[in-house]
Amino acid sequence: NKFLYARRLFAGLAYISMASNDRLAMLATSDSAAAPFGPIRGRGFGLAMLRYVSNLKAGGGTDLNAGLRNYALRGGRPGLCFIISDLFSPGGWQMGVNALLSKGHEVGLIHVLSPDEIAPPIGGDLRLVDVETGQAQEVTIDGGMRDLYVKRLDAWREGIRTDCARRGVHYLSVDTGMAWEKVILFHLRRLGAVK
Repeated sequence: NKFLYARRLFAGLAYISMASNDRLAMLATSDSAAAPFGPIRGRGFGLAMLRYVSNLKAGGGTDLNAGLRNYALRGGRPGLCFIISDLFSPGGWQMGVNALLSKGHEVGLIHVLSPDEIAPPIGGDLRLVDVETGQAQEVTIDGGMRDLYVKRLDAWREGIRTDCARRGVHYLSVDTGMAWEKVILFHLRRLGAVK
């Protein structure tokens, strides 16, 4: 479950911020998103932060560009800003990241995919339903189609990695089969995004 995984990353990164006595603000961007949390400082807000994260609901589409632009324009002080997303936003994400960068934020992009999205175990005639929009698509998947899908997914992820490197954005692609603690304690530290 990508949403559960993303919430765990969200809470883990927030806890590190609070334990370091850094200023913390949190925002979920979707059509049904909750109000922002914070800014706060200190461990005393731990339960409130966990309550905020546990009450987040998945559903509806997400205009990631609009959500990130709105966050950038709220006028808060610039700092380290983590974006946790599968990046399946029809409008893209680049303009939103540009807005954050132009306001002086350091940006970390955590790209979350499920193992089934990376290497689909399915084949044959299928009806796929988008869990966010409810739209259905009839497809036929054979070995050649699966190989083409994997190549396009790899090219898409590499394009994101290249674009992030060019912009100075920390990029980490993870799948939900990886322990979320390892993402924070090892991979983000290796990138220099978490100390």
